[in-house]
Amino acid sequence: MASVDGHLDKARVIVLRAEGRVFSAGADLSSAAFVPPGPGRAQRQHEMQRLYSGVVRLMRSCPQPIIALAQGAACGAGFSLLLASDVRLPTEHAKMNAAYLRIGLGGCDMGSGYLMPRLAGLSAASEFLLSGRFISAQRALAMGLISEIVAPEQLLESGLSLARDMLKASPMGLRLT
Repeated sequence: MASVDGHLDKARVIVLRAEGRVFSAGADLSSAAFVPPGPGRAQRQHEMQRLYSGVVRLMRSCPQPIIALAQGAACGAGFSLLLASDVRLPTEHAKMNAAYLRIGLGGCDMGSGYLMPRLAGLSAASEFLLSGRFISAQRALAMGLISEIVAPEQLLESGLSLARDMLKASPMGLRLT
């Protein structure tokens, strides 16, 4: 796997973070996949899901560990990006949900139906995937969905500190693990 500029193959750890007050609000509901309603809408939404789920598959096949730093909401596609990461570090203000269910799609889109039960257990996964309810950072910690809750001003440094610890491993050992 290589990036556009050819450097991803040289990276040993990836830190995924967002700018602003939220991690990801999910899909753009004003995009052609959602509007206009009528003939072809289901096919447009399916194509969008296929493209987005490709990102999740690439993340899970990526040889580098991925650390996700989440502040604010992680909804729908953003929730799936969190689930596809190897380590999730949110702030106390983070909340996440399978928003797909609430916009007329399935609750298990973009790999969430595969990843969520493996991370949090079947009962918790079913509760949230079938309802679209938000998961607070405290509940996510109790379920084992996240590693720890980090103060907002320490989020980046916490992620970078973990990345530095990972870099103490041999390059091959890190990739194989």
